[in-house]
Amino acid sequence: MTKKLYGEKDADALFSLEFFKKELYADNTEIILFEHERDFDCESMWCKKQRDYVERDENECGKYCHHYKPRNGKSGRCRFLDNTFKPTGKVFLLTKDGLKENKNAK
Repeated sequence: MTKKLYGEKDADALFSLEFFKKELYADNTEIILFEHERDFDCESMWCKKQRDYVERDENECGKYCHHYKPRNGKSGRCRFLDNTFKPTGKVFLLTKDGLKENKNAK
């Protein structure tokens, strides 16, 4: 099972709860976090190697990419492709006391 990922409002990147706990102790007293889940119906995938979105049906992987490495060693989905994420609608408040759902924020 994949760890839950969180982002701040309008975030470009998502991180684990452990990341935000370190941020909290560094210089914040509280952080509002938005939970995200995998978006299996999205038309694009995330390439971890190129750090960019790849359209599923545009043939940007495979013989067109020098980073292409199939998961099974022969052909198919590249090991560097990952699903994109979408917000779940759940908002949390992270404080030094822990993570609590924040039903008032959106």
